Amino acid sequence: MRIISAMSRALGYVATGLLLPMMLLTAVDVFLRFAFNRPIIGTPEITKLIMVCLPLSLAWCALQKRHVVVDVLMSRFPQRVQAIVNIITLIIGLGAIGFMTWRAFVLSLFVLKFRYIASILMPVPEFPFYWIFILGSTMLFLALLSLLIQEVKGVTKR
Repeated sequence: MRIISAMSRALGYVATGLLLPMMLLTAVDVFLRFAFNRPIIGTPEITKLIMVCLPLSLAWCALQKRHVVVDVLMSRFPQRVQAIVNIITLIIGLGAIGFMTWRAFVLSLFVLKFRYIASILMPVPEFPFYWIFILGSTMLFLALLSLLIQEVKGVTKR
């Protein structure tokens, strides 16, 4: 759990650090487009590639329990029922993230085989960004798995 937490925190900092350049690039591009009719060429492609890196922070968010939770209804149930619903939700989340990671891996092999590039304007290969996404989703899978283990331990202790 400690290793997953440390890795997810480091990846979260990387993703957070990518937000500022992405926002600045977009703001400068919009300003140049409207003020001088001279946008920065390739801004949408660069922004798209940076946005693929943002899921690196999802595992950190999950482990910190900083995700959006709507507990208007759930807070009225006993703790044991809440824990069981959390377990079911985590299992569904694990299935969804596992499927997404597997499909992204299969697609990354396809993109690597045919040497896809981001765009004609930017001859940057796409496959490393698929692997960055796979890293982020794998970390999220491990984070959800550790949360599931903690939740099951909590239910069995009660």
